[in-house]
Amino acid sequence: MDLGKLVGGLNAKDIDKVIKLITENKDVLAALERLPQLFDSFGEGLEAAGGRAREAGAVLVGDGAGGVKDALGDVATSLGGISAAISKGVDRLADVAEGLGRVPMADGPAKSIASAAKEIGGAGSALDDLSGSLETIAALLAKVGSALEQLGDKLDESGTQVKGFMG
Repeated sequence: MDLGKLVGGLNAKDIDKVIKLITENKDVLAALERLPQLFDSFGEGLEAAGGRAREAGAVLVGDGAGGVKDALGDVATSLGGISAAISKGVDRLADVAEGLGRVPMADGPAKSIASAAKEIGGAGSALDDLSGSLETIAALLAKVGSALEQLGDKLDESGTQVKGFMG
């Protein structure tokens, strides 16, 4: 009896080739059975990475309750206030030095006070620069945080798509 005639005119050699192909590649076929589980696991990993990226972004930008950006902004504001106070103190010291300079035999102390005022003024200026730098860093961190939050959304979306691909 010819098997090919029983199943509609198939060539027995072709059937033998198919059986041989399946037998030789049983490991590959077994791996294909695990493919849905691998896609689910990969999708869950992407979703988890998305969640972590969003969390990191929220830490930088803040989620209504502050964040690194706001903390740096507060520090910058404080430094600006300190610098303004130093500037006022420097102005007062300069006034004192000028007044002392008019008093006979007080030239030496007047010059010392004027020199100290100048040095303190330089420190105040440096604090202003630092304040500006912190504000710049805060703005950059806000951009990074926003980008991380967007990345988190995209990773989460990709994870959901990957998980749905096999099911």
